[in-house]
Amino acid sequence: MSLFENQSCPVCNRQFEDGDDIVCCPECGTPHHRECYNLIGHCVNRGLHKSNYSYYEENIKKEEPKAADGNNVEETEQEMHGGFFPPFPNAADFTKNPYDADSTTIDGEALGDVAATVRSNAPRFVDIFKHFEQNKTKASWNWGAFIFGHYYLFFRKMFKQAIILLCVNLTLSSVMSLLAIKLAPLTYAALGELAKLNTTTMDANAFSEKINEITALADFKNFEIIYLAFAAVMLIIRICVAVFADYMYKDAVTGMIKQVNKKLEEGAAFNTPTLSPQEEESFNLSQEQLRRLYLSRRGGISIWAPCAAYIAMQIINMITGM
Repeated sequence: MSLFENQSCPVCNRQFEDGDDIVCCPECGTPHHRECYNLIGHCVNRGLHKSNYSYYEENIKKEEPKAADGNNVEETEQEMHGGFFPPFPNAADFTKNPYDADSTTIDGEALGDVAATVRSNAPRFVDIFKHFEQNKTKASWNWGAFIFGHYYLFFRKMFKQAIILLCVNLTLSSVMSLLAIKLAPLTYAALGELAKLNTTTMDANAFSEKINEITALADFKNFEIIYLAFAAVMLIIRICVAVFADYMYKDAVTGMIKQVNKKLEEGAAFNTPTLSPQEEESFNLSQEQLRRLYLSRRGGISIWAPCAAYIAMQIINMITGM
C-alpha cells in the first residue's frame, strides 16, 4: 500500500486506502480498484500503451536528494495522468490529461479537448475516433447502443439523436398497433385481455390454455406476420444504431467543442457557477482552464437522462395502451 500512498484510482478518483483490493495494469502499471478495473474491462490508460507509458515513472512521487545544507529538497509536483478531471477541488491542475501531448486532432479539435469532453471511458472512444479520422470510415460496433438503443444515446448525452430514435420507435409501435387492430382484431383484443390478467398467479395449465386459444384464432397468422415484420424492422434499426453510434458520438463531442470555441471567439467568457469566488481565486483558474472544466462537465455521461426516458416511455405506453 505504501507504493500507492496518496494515489487515487483513475476510474472512481477515490484515494487508495489500506485494505483496498488493488490491481495494476501488466503493461503500464496503472493501479485500479479491482472492482473499477472489472467495470470498464481494461486499463484506463490503454490508449497510451503504444507510447510505452509508465504509471510509476509519471506519477509516483520520488524523494529528491538532500541539499548541501542537509535540508530535504521539496518533492517534485505530481501529475495525475490516470484519472481524467477528478471532482473539483481535489486536484487544482485538472486540465492535464494523457492526451494533451498528442498532436492528433479529431475533426480539427485537439485530442485533449475530445478526451475531456468524453470523460468517461475516454481511451476507448479516443482510439475509435482516431480510427475514423485515419481510415475515413463511419462504421464501428457499439454493444451498448445495440442492447439499449435510445437509452444509450441518452446516457451519452446525445439528446437530439436519442429523441429522434425514440420518436421512430414510438411511431413504429403505433403503426404496428394500428395494423394489428385492422388486420388481426381478434388476436389484438385477446392479447389485450391477457395482459390485464395477473399471469404471475395464474396456473401454468390455465395460462397455456389461454395461449392455445389465442393461437387458434382465425386472424392469429396476420398478427404473427405483423409482429415479425415489426421485429425485423426494429432489429435493423438497432443494428444501424450500433454501427453508427460511435461516429454520431464523435460528431456530438466535436460539435460541442466547436460550439464552445465559437462562443469564446465571439467574446464570451466563463462565469462558472460551479466555483465560488474564493475557490476560483485560490486556484487562479484561467479562461482556458475554465473552458476545459466546462467541457468536461458538459460532456461525460448522464444516469438520469435514460431513467427519465424510461419513465416517459412507461407513461406513454399506459396512456396509449401499447
